[in-house]
Amino acid sequence: DKILLARCQSDTLQAVTLTYFRILKSETVIQELLPPALEGLAKFAHLINMDTVMDLLEVLKSLLKKVNTLPLDASLNCVLTAFQTLQGPGRELNID
Repeated sequence: DKILLARCQSDTLQAVTLTYFRILKSETVIQELLPPALEGLAKFAHLINMDTVMDLLEVLKSLLKKVNTLPLDASLNCVLTAFQTLQGPGRELNID
């Protein structure tokens, strides 16, 4: 059944995205989990809705403000994830 398959895919995407967000928003970001979470978000960015895009960009912005504690590769991964997000559903945003 196509409707059931679409609902399962949507639920799976929501669960995966929620897991990535929990990793990024945690008070003590585990450095080993940060790159896979950012890569996963970048990979699925074209599938998430606009509300989630705005939240994702805010989380990435707050991560990038922690320049002293964030490794260089994680910072670059944040920027790449933001660009890939803006390339997908983020195209609809007007950013100054």
